[in-house]
Amino acid sequence: MQEFQHIIITRFNLRNHQWSDRTKNNTPILTESWLEDRFDLFENFCYLSVRNQTNINFQWWVFFDTKTPTRFRERISEFERRFPRFTALFVDGMDTFLPEVQQRLAMYKTPYIITSRLDNDDCLHKDYVQMVQQQFAHQTYLALYIIDGFTLQVQPEVRLGFRRHLYNPFITLIEENVNAKSVWDRTHSDWKKEKLLKRIKGERLWMSVIHHDNKVNEYHGFGTPDFEETLMNFGIRGAKKSELRALLTHSKRLSFKYWCEAVIYNVFKDFKKAIGLYSYK
Repeated sequence: MQEFQHIIITRFNLRNHQWSDRTKNNTPILTESWLEDRFDLFENFCYLSVRNQTNINFQWWVFFDTKTPTRFRERISEFERRFPRFTALFVDGMDTFLPEVQQRLAMYKTPYIITSRLDNDDCLHKDYVQMVQQQFAHQTYLALYIIDGFTLQVQPEVRLGFRRHLYNPFITLIEENVNAKSVWDRTHSDWKKEKLLKRIKGERLWMSVIHHDNKVNEYHGFGTPDFEETLMNFGIRGAKKSELRALLTHSKRLSFKYWCEAVIYNVFKDFKKAIGLYSYK
């Protein structure tokens, strides 16, 4: 019998009345224009990276809003056709998302559930699933943070850098399959309060993609990774890779600045956790 079921879970365009209806650049969201841009990002980065996994012992649930227009549903059907691990699920806004996740998890009979969080505009290294599953050791409950990755800015100029982020959104939860909650049971910023948490260092297994529509993230990369090798490891090939290479910019001054910021930021975060400012209630 298989010991665990591993599911990568992504939210796409779910309506949420608590969010602003505009990006940080004051662009309206959930419009057809916004959806077109977001689908292009998803198809050229996130989708390719998950299809590129060396270990395919997983399922990928991507949640779309029931109000998604027909022409985008046709693209979604094509994603499913091209990649059998991809399952599109349609729910009525954000309020129904987590109950649907937990209801579906309850259908599995494996002793353990592994759920990994992935935003629809970010990427996973080809060995991400393999590394996550190597951490499995029949834990009753354990959150995993892979703290090293890359950051790729794609607009208005292209920059690629290393990134260390202690409490990033690329979180995995291992739990016993008894009323499994999933990694989405908390907001990603709340996982830093969890005591049963393991950090994985030295493996750069994720890449955040920075673009015009990011509501929060900004570029905080350092160093000069090998562009060709990095994009290949994340499944980004062909015309998109050529387009990015043509716009690639390097800046040693900015790289050093962001390296310093990363060190100071992460030391400060660890200090706050050590003195108990991060505690889950």
